[in-house]
Order: sequence, then structure tokens, then C-alpha cells
Amino acid sequence: MINWENLRILSKMESAEDIKTFEEKINELADNKDPTVLSEMMGLFDDNCQHPEIMYALVHALENFPDDIYVKSLLFEIENGIMKYPSWLVILIYGILNNPNCYRIFKENMGLAKKESLLRLFEIIEQESPQHEKQLNELKDALQ
Repeated sequence: MINWENLRILSKMESAEDIKTFEEKINELADNKDPTVLSEMMGLFDDNCQHPEIMYALVHALENFPDDIYVKSLLFEIENGIMKYPSWLVILIYGILNNPNCYRIFKENMGLAKKESLLRLFEIIEQESPQHEKQLNELKDALQ
């Protein structure tokens, strides 16, 4: 049984040992490829984390899941991510926009997220990353 509260506590600690333990636990979860843990894993993101390497370990662990499972799970979490961890959500979306297979899956499955949440996310990305304008326009057109 996964102790999610313990992982949340470990993600906020400052010792090298806590960071190492967190990364090991996250990698174990990713290695098991159990899609039922993705939502909880995404819930560990924290824009106020003092050690971004912890959050990057989480990004890499999520990206190790099969693309279709990861992208669809992320789509279900868009609204929650905008409210609770918008900076890390944008980083996850950059990874999707830069991976042709993930981008295709995202575009084909946008119906899994609320349209308003997706449009808000696209607005945030437009402000931060003009180089993604073409893709964002394609995604907005696909939402119509």
C-alpha cells in the first residue's frame, strides 16, 4: 500500500536523505506502470517546493508511463493542476507539446478535460512560450 501522505511530507523535506527516499519511491511507482497511481502522483506537485529536483524526478517518473496512459491521466488533472500546481502543469504540457506522439494523443483526447480549463492553460502557455503558438492554435481549433 502506498503511503501518499508520507510521500507528500518527504517532498517538502530538506535533507538529502529525504530527497533520495522520495525519488526512490517515485521511481518504484513509475517502474510498476500502474496507471491507478498517476492522479495521486500528479497531486504531489508543489509550486512552492524548495527543491525543484524533487519535482523534476516526479516529471521524469510520469513521463516514463506509456504515452497514452500518461497523457489521458494528465488531461483528467488539468483543472486540478491549474489550481494547485500551475507552474509544474505548464512544464508537463511543454513535454507533451514537444513530443509528437504525446501531442497527437493530447489533441485527440482533449474531451477528457473541461474546455474552460484547457483554454486557461493555453492562455498561460501563450504568455510564457510564444514558440508554441502554432500548436496552441491547432489545439484551440480542435476544441471548437
